[in-house]
Amino acid sequence: MRFFFIIFIFFYFNKINSKIVFNEVMSNVLGNESGIGSCGDRNEFIELYNNSSDSINILNYYFFDGSSKDYIILYPESLKYPGGIVRESIVPPYSYIVILDPEYTSIGDSINYMLYDIPNSPYVFTISNTTFGTSGLTSSTSLYLYDKYDSLIDTFGTPNTDDLFPYQTKDGYSLEKKNPSFPDGINYYSESVDPKGNSIGRKNSVFIGGALIDSFKLSEENREKYFIVYFYGDYQNDRLIVEYENFTDTFLIEENFLKFKLLQNERVFNFYTIGENKKRSFIYNGNINPGSITLNEFMVKGFEWLEIYNPYLIDFNFDSLTLSTLNDTVILKNGVIPKDSYIVITSDTLTIKTYFPYVKMNLFQTKLFSLPDREDTFILKYFTSTIDSVVRGFENNNSSIERINYLVEGYRKDNWDNSISYLNATPSFKNSISFFSKEKDSISFYPKIIDEKNPILFIDYKTNIYKATLNVKIFDSMGKEIFSPYIDRVSSSDENLYIKNLRSILKEGIYILYFELKDEEKVIKRNFTFYVR
Repeated sequence: MRFFFIIFIFFYFNKINSKIVFNEVMSNVLGNESGIGSCGDRNEFIELYNNSSDSINILNYYFFDGSSKDYIILYPESLKYPGGIVRESIVPPYSYIVILDPEYTSIGDSINYMLYDIPNSPYVFTISNTTFGTSGLTSSTSLYLYDKYDSLIDTFGTPNTDDLFPYQTKDGYSLEKKNPSFPDGINYYSESVDPKGNSIGRKNSVFIGGALIDSFKLSEENREKYFIVYFYGDYQNDRLIVEYENFTDTFLIEENFLKFKLLQNERVFNFYTIGENKKRSFIYNGNINPGSITLNEFMVKGFEWLEIYNPYLIDFNFDSLTLSTLNDTVILKNGVIPKDSYIVITSDTLTIKTYFPYVKMNLFQTKLFSLPDREDTFILKYFTSTIDSVVRGFENNNSSIERINYLVEGYRKDNWDNSISYLNATPSFKNSISFFSKEKDSISFYPKIIDEKNPILFIDYKTNIYKATLNVKIFDSMGKEIFSPYIDRVSSSDENLYIKNLRSILKEGIYILYFELKDEEKVIKRNFTFYVR
């Protein structure tokens, strides 16, 4: 493995190139949603937006929910006028487009009849079928928008991603996009905050203005390195926030790009605009592997999962992390690894919770490939740059495979071993065999007096022995062994132990605790005198 340095590389994010985009969807209508003539049979709507400088004819554009196609048609003259501009197929630039259910103006059961206050300015259409989709819109319906040439224009509800979007809103409230220029995704929509539950035909109630990040790159001038961010949207007078591990910089955005000098003593930073408020992370220290975002643990036997560790002092926000083996690839989209913490990648978050019901885990669900029962190479990439690689052999063991030291290369097999945790794994917390070189062994025992207020004896230690055998014995003042709380216990380099019920086992008096930690090369011994009363 070689060290990698990211330089002179463009990174592009999910900028929406569509001219016609989804902007608002009402699926959870106010009132009864089932039955002929009910509110649910009449009051669903989809709002689009012409997010371009061109006039566009949207006739024969169509929605597709995976089963049914709904073609956009002119609002019929035979129906009661719903509001807005009807019977016009060409939509001017930056205009709202409202697609109503064909039965919107039907009286039906008369409850919540023609509920919406549609302004005069939006262009109003309906669809060729009697209802949206196969049997109406639901809180989990994802949609594709195609043009008349069957080209995909936009999506709603991330139909190709197994996530929790779309989701159910309060009764009578729509899902609104925060900005028409934003991509599809759970972070870019929100439940309407309008008292009426929608913003049909007008600016959304959750609208966020300001600069949107288009792309960024690194450049070098006179041996100095600079970071350049390019913007689109309402970029003027917004601000770019650059969040380092120990401080934050703020820059006023006055043009469609901004350039600032990289601080070479820093390792990573997050950057975002106040308007968009979507953090992205960038790693730019020279030796980004090892010591950056790392593959940290694998569970191969039984229910499979893997863990990624963020050692930085700020959250790591990723648009895209790519995990590859020799035969498979999975792309992790739009996630956060908390600072100095972990995420567990799994194909089923509910199942892994049954294995570790009392462990608080930061879980990320995706269609994870099968972890092979053979030696294989794992590569972790942030966009095009490799940030970690691991050569993992097949471990026929019911415990997980843990990384010993994240600062040591992942491809070294001697940097991995089986978990010694009583849970057989350590998902979302420090590895049981985690080890960092220390100049001096640190061992402490407390309290010195065991009484009613302090009934538990604690042993804390940090050593240079990452996987050792622990023995703890207690003797009376005459040197007679009373009992052994720990016998040949396999331990890590850093543990916090305790001994309970000493007042019920030992009589009042002075005792000696003998502590021994050893491996094949080293033995650490300590004696500790304490009093029971």
